[in-house]
Amino acid sequence: PQLLRRWRPRDSYTSWWPAMADLHLEPLVDEEAMTDENEVDTVGKPTTGSGSRLKRLAILAGLTLGLAWSLRDHLPVSSSSHGLSNISPTETVGAWTNFIHHTKATSQGAMVKGAMLSFDGYIMHSDDCGEDDCLSLTKPEVKTITDAFKKKDFGAFQPTASIGGVKYSFLRADDGVVMLKKKGHGAITMEASKKAVFIGLTGEGKQMGLTNSAVHKTVSYLESMGM
Repeated sequence: PQLLRRWRPRDSYTSWWPAMADLHLEPLVDEEAMTDENEVDTVGKPTTGSGSRLKRLAILAGLTLGLAWSLRDHLPVSSSSHGLSNISPTETVGAWTNFIHHTKATSQGAMVKGAMLSFDGYIMHSDDCGEDDCLSLTKPEVKTITDAFKKKDFGAFQPTASIGGVKYSFLRADDGVVMLKKKGHGAITMEASKKAVFIGLTGEGKQMGLTNSAVHKTVSYLESMGM
């Protein structure tokens, strides 16, 4: 009763939902109605005041459910509770972009750009990931890449494959890792986890092995998360 009497959305939500600061609800429970002698009689039966209290509690429950429903589209999506097959192109894109930044950082400067694709054919990283960090792939390119890794058939990359509008020559495919190269543009490393393909572009004149290692670490981490 004490908690119900003092509850306000302002107290509960202002710290993480600024818009809630403008919403006020008056106490739904009357202090005088919540005394022990008004709750039950001597044999434990509800008194006449119990009905009004139950109505107030029902109203409070309805308001709570309505509030949760209104906020459903603004709540964060947990990647631990959703496989990539259940994630739409607009969900958690910022988190996937961070995987590209992290992989670049662990490649010791060898990897200059990256991309993440889901097996559903979505580009997972955010649209605002600039050309300095992310490869710009066309829909046909995404389909070719994801289909090849889902089928584990890399013939589509031979003798050449288009990545970001550039035709790279096929080098080899070792243990599911596909490597391509084009003089003057660098080299491509592609490796898939259970439900996604990670692509790393090694800068011209840089060590492809460092990119291969960084990409493999990221893919291994994704697999450990069930992705």
